[in-house]
Amino acid sequence: MTITFHHLTAPTPGDIAQIRTVYETNFPPVMRKPFRELVDGSRTGDVILLVAREGDPPARIVGIATLAELPHTSSFYLGFLATDQMLHNQGIGGKLFDHMVEWVAGVDRSKNAIVWEVEAPEAEPDHIHNRRIRFYERHGARVVGMAHTYRMPDDKGGVIPMRLMWIPLQGRTHPPDRDEVAAWIAGIYALVYPDSPELCAQLIAELDNAAPET
Repeated sequence: MTITFHHLTAPTPGDIAQIRTVYETNFPPVMRKPFRELVDGSRTGDVILLVAREGDPPARIVGIATLAELPHTSSFYLGFLATDQMLHNQGIGGKLFDHMVEWVAGVDRSKNAIVWEVEAPEAEPDHIHNRRIRFYERHGARVVGMAHTYRMPDDKGGVIPMRLMWIPLQGRTHPPDRDEVAAWIAGIYALVYPDSPELCAQLIAELDNAAPET
């Protein structure tokens, strides 16, 4: 299978239908943002929409990745990375992730990291949450250890345990310090959970008791 990668700034109605299918079959409602925000954001530049196609355009879209600049940081936020569920375990997600990292490093030299959320690990080693973390680690990403209490609000007034992961760009070798992780959390909450400022402040305060990254 030949996979090609593209930055979409003007998705067609056919593109949008295919993106929606990949998006909604991979993420439960509590994890989603309104789909229209993703599509409109790709047109305004607020969202960077990268897609994997099964061949050259107008071939079928089989993977998506969305990025946004994190305010007041030198990082991008990876909102969603997903592939066609019928094509899982064929290496498409890994190729799309690697392409995304190279693409970001090539278009914006001011950014030195990408950061994102993943579900917290589970006790069962082969749980999907653990496999997802290992997938990113195989591609050079790292869990942010000091944010081990990180969580996101759900749609019922509760919280979901999560972890932050990050990958360095531009040859960066130093780990994030407390202030950078705090800025990441503040930026993510401003972008994704603007109605939960109290939880954001609590997460940042909890960093004070965490061990530094190595």
